[in-house]
Amino acid sequence: MSKLPDLTNEITDIADNDWLYVWDASTPGNPDAKASGETARRAMADLSAATAVTLADNDRILVWDVSDHVNPRKYATPTSLRPAGVKVTNQFRYDGVITIPALASSAEDVATIAVADAASGDHVVFNPKDALPANLGITAVRVSATDTVQVRFRNFGGSAFVSAPLNCVALVIRSAAP
Repeated sequence: MSKLPDLTNEITDIADNDWLYVWDASTPGNPDAKASGETARRAMADLSAATAVTLADNDRILVWDVSDHVNPRKYATPTSLRPAGVKVTNQFRYDGVITIPALASSAEDVATIAVADAASGDHVVFNPKDALPANLGITAVRVSATDTVQVRFRNFGGSAFVSAPLNCVALVIRSAAP
């Protein structure tokens, strides 16, 4: 595989029984390796299994296309291994404390946390690590300004709520259309 010619035949979908030939840098004495299409798709879906390698969208992966007996040597790009749809381009994580503001009965207010590199338009997943106090709810979470995530709390109870800290995790996700 280390002496492959320039590949020009691109495939758009990898079948389970197709073979992907890979240069395995972890074994420099014998770097040629292969994986089935099914294994490659499973690894691409579970990004935690692919932390050692970053593939650029224009990289080429040699594929032996079993459905084409005349011209089986083809290549695939990483985008053909991913499902179609939005591509996550960045993610930023916050793990800390947010201070729930004091709230009158049936009132709501916002609290903010600083998440470096968060930008307006990013998506936010917010999870309390502790249980929310009784009669409180989170009604909205958004990136309100650069580096700032805003969480809106509401007191659904009949009495006032005194300000309190809440351990939480926020994941800010930036995406782009393919």
